[in-house]
Amino acid sequence: MANTIRNFIAGRMNKVVDERLIPDGEYIDALNIRLGSTEASEVGSVENSKGNDRLTTLEYIDGTVLSDDATCIGAFADGEQETMYWFIHDESFPVGDTGKLDLIVSYNTTTLTLTYHIISIDDGGGVNTTLNFSKTYLITGINLIDNLLFFTDDLNQPRRINVNKNYGNPTSGVDTDMFSAEDILVIKAPPIDAPTIVTVNIQGEDNFLEDRLLSFAYRYKYEDNEYSAISQFSAPSFVPDQYYLSNESYLNEGMVNSTNACQITYRTGGPLVVGIDLLFKEMTSDIIKVIEKIDKANDGVPSNEFDTVLFSNSKIFTVLPSSEILRLYDNVPLLAKAQTVMGNRLMYGNYVDGWDLKRNGSPTQFNYRTDPISVPIGFEELGYTRSTSQYTWASVQDINNSKLNLDLTNAVGNLKTGATIDLSLSFTHSSFANASGVTNSPTEVSTDRLLNFLYTLTQDYNSVSELFASVDFQSKIGLAGEILPVYAASGDTSCDGITLTDLFNCTIPESLQGGIPTPMYKYASGITDFDEPVLTTHENGSNVISFQFPAMQFVSDVVTPNIYIFEYYEVSPISITFSALGSPRSLHSNRGYEIGIVYMDEFNRATTALVSRDNTVHFGCSNSSNKNQIKVTIPTTQVAPDFAKRYKFVIKPDETSYNTVYTSLFFYDTVTATDYFLLQGENAAKVEEGDRLIVKRDVDGALSKCTYATVLEKKAQEQDFIEPTDPTGVAISVPQGVYMQIRSSAFNSSLTENSALVSVQPKACSYGNGSDWEPDYVKSANNFSYNTSVPNSSGQYPINNIPVGSSIRLEFDFERKGTGDGDGACERRTYKFDKTYISSSTYGNIIDWWNGDNIGETINDGDAFVGGDGDDIENEYMTPTATVTSTVPTTDFYGITPALNTNYYRWYMNPATFEIRLAITGTRACGSNNEKKSCLKSTITVIRAENTIVFETEPVDALPDVWYESSESYSIDASGYHDGNVQTQTAAQPAIIDTAFFNCFAFGNGVESYKIRDSMSGRALALGNRVTTVAAQDFKRADRYADMTYSGVFNNEFNLNKLNEFNLGLANYKPLEESFGPIEKMFAQDTNILVLQEDKISYVLASKNLISDSVGGGVVASIPEILGTQIARAEEFGISNNPESFAQWGPSKYFTDAKRGAVIQLTGSGPSESLVVVSEAGMRSWFRDMFISNFTSQKLGGYDPYMNEYVLGNNLTTIPEEISCIKCGVTQMYSIQGKDISVCYNLGGTVGDVIISWLTPSDTFSFTTTYNGTSTSNGAITSAGSITIPKDSVSAEQLDVVFSVPSSSDTALVNFSVACPVADTINIILVTLTNNSDEGKSIHNQYRWIDGQFSSPTHSNQVSFLTSTDANVVSQYSEITGPQGAGIIPAEGATVYMISDKQSTDDYDLNVATDKFLWLNSTTEYANTAVGIAGLLADPAIVTLTPTGTTPTFSANFPMPSTNNNDYLYLVWNYSTPTGVDLCSSAISAADACCVCTCGVGKCTEWLINNTTSSQVVLNYTICGGVNTNITLGANNSTTLCSEGAITIVSGPTTGVNFTITECDCT
Repeated sequence: MANTIRNFIAGRMNKVVDERLIPDGEYIDALNIRLGSTEASEVGSVENSKGNDRLTTLEYIDGTVLSDDATCIGAFADGEQETMYWFIHDESFPVGDTGKLDLIVSYNTTTLTLTYHIISIDDGGGVNTTLNFSKTYLITGINLIDNLLFFTDDLNQPRRINVNKNYGNPTSGVDTDMFSAEDILVIKAPPIDAPTIVTVNIQGEDNFLEDRLLSFAYRYKYEDNEYSAISQFSAPSFVPDQYYLSNESYLNEGMVNSTNACQITYRTGGPLVVGIDLLFKEMTSDIIKVIEKIDKANDGVPSNEFDTVLFSNSKIFTVLPSSEILRLYDNVPLLAKAQTVMGNRLMYGNYVDGWDLKRNGSPTQFNYRTDPISVPIGFEELGYTRSTSQYTWASVQDINNSKLNLDLTNAVGNLKTGATIDLSLSFTHSSFANASGVTNSPTEVSTDRLLNFLYTLTQDYNSVSELFASVDFQSKIGLAGEILPVYAASGDTSCDGITLTDLFNCTIPESLQGGIPTPMYKYASGITDFDEPVLTTHENGSNVISFQFPAMQFVSDVVTPNIYIFEYYEVSPISITFSALGSPRSLHSNRGYEIGIVYMDEFNRATTALVSRDNTVHFGCSNSSNKNQIKVTIPTTQVAPDFAKRYKFVIKPDETSYNTVYTSLFFYDTVTATDYFLLQGENAAKVEEGDRLIVKRDVDGALSKCTYATVLEKKAQEQDFIEPTDPTGVAISVPQGVYMQIRSSAFNSSLTENSALVSVQPKACSYGNGSDWEPDYVKSANNFSYNTSVPNSSGQYPINNIPVGSSIRLEFDFERKGTGDGDGACERRTYKFDKTYISSSTYGNIIDWWNGDNIGETINDGDAFVGGDGDDIENEYMTPTATVTSTVPTTDFYGITPALNTNYYRWYMNPATFEIRLAITGTRACGSNNEKKSCLKSTITVIRAENTIVFETEPVDALPDVWYESSESYSIDASGYHDGNVQTQTAAQPAIIDTAFFNCFAFGNGVESYKIRDSMSGRALALGNRVTTVAAQDFKRADRYADMTYSGVFNNEFNLNKLNEFNLGLANYKPLEESFGPIEKMFAQDTNILVLQEDKISYVLASKNLISDSVGGGVVASIPEILGTQIARAEEFGISNNPESFAQWGPSKYFTDAKRGAVIQLTGSGPSESLVVVSEAGMRSWFRDMFISNFTSQKLGGYDPYMNEYVLGNNLTTIPEEISCIKCGVTQMYSIQGKDISVCYNLGGTVGDVIISWLTPSDTFSFTTTYNGTSTSNGAITSAGSITIPKDSVSAEQLDVVFSVPSSSDTALVNFSVACPVADTINIILVTLTNNSDEGKSIHNQYRWIDGQFSSPTHSNQVSFLTSTDANVVSQYSEITGPQGAGIIPAEGATVYMISDKQSTDDYDLNVATDKFLWLNSTTEYANTAVGIAGLLADPAIVTLTPTGTTPTFSANFPMPSTNNNDYLYLVWNYSTPTGVDLCSSAISAADACCVCTCGVGKCTEWLINNTTSSQVVLNYTICGGVNTNITLGANNSTTLCSEGAITIVSGPTTGVNFTITECDCT
């Protein structure tokens, strides 16, 4: 037989054909040999494959070598640096508590250097390492950018290390990691809360903050030039001044910032933070500005502390990109499987973000509640005295009025956090003393030096003594050693300080002139010695705090201060006020608001806005004079989800922007029966004809109900276009201007008595004989008081003040016609003056107005005519007088000596009767006929703007899905309980939070301002600085398996590293085709990213997007975009679930597709690259079989550039696989092939029996079930059958089943079914019993139940109390039926809580001594009849519970007993126990008992007062708490007051005002 010799040294392996048919040059199998190109030759040959050479030995710091189980789970080649990076996991390391060791090392193939970058052995818990590697989770996404090595393993958060950084090695024997997990995360922690802002006043004329609403924030800088996301923004640094309507701008000039600086306190961050950027923005602007860049090392700022910076000007380092306002947090994925770098951006694919809203497996219950809080606003004037104080510095000096004794009696009881004490003081020179080397004292002295100081209470105080003794108060006044020096050669001085002492020292002038020597310079201050603060003293128990202000030393030479003199001062208070509410920040009335809650992790990654059922609040129009805010109560049933470390609130209004319209002059037109309102300044631009305005206040004050008015006409009108009269019938002069016409029947615009003052002095004439003598001159005294008012019984006239904004019209008519044509010897002389003024301030009387507004300087502005060669007419004002010889012309007319060419004016006030006159003299008469006589007429018309009417334009609807972020956030403890600023949540009490939201400043008079000066162009206040939204779907953990996301840009040249910035606000993600399966691998190419999904190969264009023509004929353009169009290949290949098989060399990429039994090669770049199925080259069936039998194992791919070969290896490590539990009730057919099969079933929350059944199997099998920790084995099954598993827990929903066959060679086919639990149905009957005496009241009854970790929803309904003739008044009887363990139906063994909750709309107060809860489990149905309810209460098994708690929530609980199907569970809230009431009695009369009834001594009485008259009344009462006050109740109006004792009428009608007691013990 001939020998056949086959040459295969130039061939290839071929396992497809029979060995008898194999082509020449190919072979069937080979083991450990290499054919073709070899390591020794490039020609065809056969040789043994050599093994690997050990390059290095890895070991721990103590020399311990890694175990044989050590595995390289990831590798990266840095070809530029000839360096290999290895990620090593040893799960059997013999050193340390964890038994594990994880390493990141590198090996330089040129220098043969091995570098240990990270050694991780124990994260401190003794279980895991900080790196937390796993051989199951391979690291297939690794990229190096500059010196930053990024990697992700789909087990831990994406991470990165700086390959040049020393992370610190564990200490031998301690064996704990020396770096933190946070140190290597891609995400960088931002500040956890907003900076704290304290508004202050410092000396200086500039006020950058005056007309700005600035909010502050900050961000951290990390050592690799990464910047964190920005903190929350603070509330604006803005404290408005007191309300002031200016007659110059006709705007609210009080709506400006009364402070000119602020202290910004921020957290300095941990040791990883190297710098802090302080930021600010205007509330309605997206531009964020950097005002300070702090380098912690260079500036000496410690870690984990608080630091404070003073801000007062517009210093700006730089401006951040506008996109930063959208970057609420960095949305770095929680997990990511694929990673690449493209365009200097870090990109992840197949990632997870978000969280399931669960605590210990139970869903978070969102049942927080919102309540409105509305508190009246008021400013109290504080009393004071001045006294003499002694100075002993240099010599003893007693200085009068140098001490201010501040009486805080009016503030007692209201010394609460946020209250303010506002001092406006003036200092004037008292004397010089203690001169040394000074020949003559300075002639210049300190005069009217103004000082403003605002102190805000930072905590609650029970007394003035507590306030005085507090560290904060004393430090704000100034402490010795802490105040700044008056003079310093360099560095800060008192003018840089903020304490009262610093402000005082800065107020004194820098130098004084005019003495010898001169000048003298301010140098030091003190009382007994230099550099002493303002001295405060207080007698314990009193309400007075005294302030002694220092003396100031002036020197001739600050370098050699041996020539000096001391100046002492008197203090004069200008204004001293106390506000219990401090800054009147408020939520605008006549608005609805919705509150959402946002949970955040330790990196501020946040949920969307999450809402509860009771999350809305509305403030009515009656709250316009109040400070409105929202209180949130988080009940014990709402525990935060597992991931949450902090939370914040967001708010959504129903309406937003509007304009405020002011008008102080208005007139009623009897012809049209409408009112005309003068619109001055820009108020005219705020209104258009047809507008519907909201009336905020009328002449009676702020309105207590919503009132609207329609603008019938808006038009510029001439003077006196209508002819109104005052209440006495006197005609009123109407100034010209722009008016709006309104029919004001719904509000009061009536002119009150003395609102119009018209003084007409008839024409007076003089007749002369032609010689220049006194009686020839015309004289007239306009008796303003007599013409406008009536004296009292003592002959005294009322003095009417001139309110700011009043209109004053002056008309003076001087006339001498002259003879002939007026040009003769008796020439014509006329002067006509007619001018209208608006009062710039409020003045005590018309004389003060004339002088204060400098009217005398304008009286030459009239029209004069002089005939012939006569001299010009002059007008001269003389200072007022209190002396008059006679009221008729004499030689002494009010001290005026008349003159031919001068008209004189002089005011007169009688010191006894207060009668006011304006004395006027004109020119002389030439003779006695009409042409020669001299005449004078004067008219003074005052329209007193004592009642400004305020309107608002209708607000604009708010955007429906925009929620504004709060300036506050709160921590969450390890148990999930919420911190609160009023009360912190525990297992027994809710969290209570007074939210920080406000969108206006309320001035207590109905005005609610949100723009600077209420100007149309004024900068505006907003509810927050950043916004979020609600999700279209329920928020939950999202497995974005087919999505990509990307970071900001890295640019080393510009020191720019934004690789940690994942700004979700920029929509930094790209959804790919989900039907292609999960993204397993991403590889960046020239202009595209190769994306290998489980079932598809595609390309995502980078930095561009293709646009096709409308008929699909081809690509016509591309546009810039970070991630563009996905272009899928036509071939049906993917990478299955084996990204570890991917390898690349040059233009070629290799990977496996186990699902399709293929090994793929791509060559080129982009969609046009070629695809070759390598496994088709004679190996198709072999790879198919190998992938089938090893489908779930790892397939490790690599490329050997030395041999130019793709190397593929298959191991036995199973790739991670997420197992989804099968829904109960589904029948499955299982094929058991020699090894165990594990499955799980989701049984849901219902409790009951679970029936597991199976049909006759094809062969013997067994299975084991595990539920809630209990396992049951069922073995050697050969026939059909079933078993029952009791599901007795709501929270335990998973059933695990493991199927087995007797041996690995056995198989079985099983038809298997797990039914859903069958629960008993029970009926819950809710019953509420009440008293007839409580009819109309209401309360919220609630119940819920807890079973293990599961907490049910809270069933809540408001019960209104009814009345009945039955023995038991049943106000509620309702039934709920359902299966146990489902929703609100409690499971057996659960703890059931019955709750009584008084919400904002409720008015019943539970009495724990008399009100009880009852429950009964019974098979009997008790009907809602008198007999049925009596039977229920008489049932011997009924159980009575005593509720516990504090207002507003009381509860009691009981264990849910075992029940049978269709049992009844009765829950009874019994509020029917009779309670005593206070009856009114009197020993005087029945009328006294009826009409002067109060609730008794020590009890506050709530009164309903209804004024049915057409006049206003003034009421006097004592507010519950001790402060006596007056209020005005408008005509046909009503109010409710809580008073200590009775209410009396001070002025106004006494009949037609009805008083009704509505409640005792009101608050």
